[in-house]
Amino acid sequence: MLNNIKTKSSYIFYLSCVVAFAGAVAAAQFVSLPVIISVFLLLIGVAAAVSNVQVKQGAAMTAAIMIGFPCYMKLSDYIQVTLNESHEWSIIVSRAGLIGLLVPIILVQIGFKLHRQWLAPGSFAGPVYFPFILKGYIKDPVWRFLIIFTVITIFSFVWFIDWRKDTLGQLLLYGIAFGLINGILEEILWRGYVLSGFTGMFGEIKGIFIAGTGFGFYHFHLGFGWEICLLFAVFGWMMSALAVQSKGLLPVIIMHIIMNILFVLSGMIF
Repeated sequence: MLNNIKTKSSYIFYLSCVVAFAGAVAAAQFVSLPVIISVFLLLIGVAAAVSNVQVKQGAAMTAAIMIGFPCYMKLSDYIQVTLNESHEWSIIVSRAGLIGLLVPIILVQIGFKLHRQWLAPGSFAGPVYFPFILKGYIKDPVWRFLIIFTVITIFSFVWFIDWRKDTLGQLLLYGIAFGLINGILEEILWRGYVLSGFTGMFGEIKGIFIAGTGFGFYHFHLGFGWEICLLFAVFGWMMSALAVQSKGLLPVIIMHIIMNILFVLSGMIF
């Protein structure tokens, strides 16, 4: 009986963390700066006052996301306004504004001693299972999974690319540049720090779910609807699981860059 109560309490606490973190990611994109600062100070106060390690670390991580979002948006806007380049290049380089979101996460990781186990190159030889990456009936190495993923993804996007465009080569260049800046920074942020932090708190499967969900909702400010953000959450779970299986970021960075290139070629970015 006592064990059932503890299990139920643990489950409720975890769901509360999922809702709080995903809600913070979503809210930071809509609410005013004074509200963000107020919530940030409240969460930091909770993190400093409580003794429960999971509550302390979860509150600190959520606070970092809240305060990091306006820093990221302001830095991105500043880069776009300051950069005297074409519309495409200003958007591409402005993705470096993610540093504004990354810095508070890094400070929280240092200050509250969060895990960063996936902040490593990783291995292409680790096992990936079909259909759920972590578990399944078919076992393959990461490198083969990436090849299969690339072929399927290209085939899925090939119908949405206008191959008659004279600017296709230029778009490919834009896609590579966008993928390198955006893909690397987002993976360091979401898999290197956020995923590492939450898997350290809750274990791999629960950490994958909460980090992937936050990653999905984060895309709303980029102009995607809620249904697309839910799809991004699914991709977030998949990439988080791949980071766990490869024990690092390089495979998911490659995966992310490939998708970003195809997004640009298909007209989703520009």
